[in-house]
Amino acid sequence: MKKLCLLGLGLALLLATPTSAGGDYRLRYERPKLGLLVTYPASWRPIRHRLTRCSNPVERIDLAGPGGALLMVQESLGRNATRGMLPRPNRFGIGGPPHPLACCTPTRQPGWLLNFKDGGRGFYAYLYPGSKSLRAELVAILNSLRVRPK
Repeated sequence: MKKLCLLGLGLALLLATPTSAGGDYRLRYERPKLGLLVTYPASWRPIRHRLTRCSNPVERIDLAGPGGALLMVQESLGRNATRGMLPRPNRFGIGGPPHPLACCTPTRQPGWLLNFKDGGRGFYAYLYPGSKSLRAELVAILNSLRVRPK
């Protein structure tokens, strides 16, 4: 009976551990009232306070990674929130070296800015690789973004 209980406990822990292919542990950061969800590696953590004073666009998701890496997703508000934005691509990608960003930025380090619309909503994603080059992780987190339509 004791072995059966231990086996059941082990199975429950295994099923409760968030993972993806290859054994990479992934966690969920969900903002239910905002209709947003991302998954991220266990080495990252959500930041639950504002990093900028911007009021439009507004911060929606902030994640800090190893070596000072940062992902910030901001949402544009108002009737013209998606004006000039292209639809979200099937897969995001970034190219070239990171460069200084100017508007509503939380840091002076260079990064990439991607804007897109999804579900009738407009977004700006700021990706900062930090002292380590975490391009692949940044893009994977952004690609995991799920948006509930307006």
